Amino acid sequence: MDNSQQKLCLICGSDKFVDEHHYDCKEGKISPETLLLCRRCHRTYHDLGIEWFDDRYLDKAIAIENKRRQIIYANLKDPQKSLQLLKREDISRSPYWNKIHGLKATRRKPSQETKEAKQLGFAMIDDLIRS
Repeated sequence: MDNSQQKLCLICGSDKFVDEHHYDCKEGKISPETLLLCRRCHRTYHDLGIEWFDDRYLDKAIAIENKRRQIIYANLKDPQKSLQLLKREDISRSPYWNKIHGLKATRRKPSQETKEAKQLGFAMIDDLIRS
């Protein structure tokens, strides 16, 4: 990288203490592909996981995780395993995360279709019991 270019974290945009993060560095192997992360984002990614990133940075962290998964998948010798990419809705926040961020835990309401299917199931059970 040219010295005239400023290094910026790809997640938060900080220019403080920016390091190179290897996409895949498990089992003593270090991938040649790297990206720039500040130390805070780097530690969050490794120590806590991407669910600890604020919402404004979450999409960038998910993109980095998906790239890591693609690299690992490309190196797999088992073709039976399929690549599972993350989406924003796959990320669940812990009650502790919600507490320290001043948020109430929200639960997804079941869809109306689920409620109707449940009622149908109860009706079928009632019919079986009566017969």
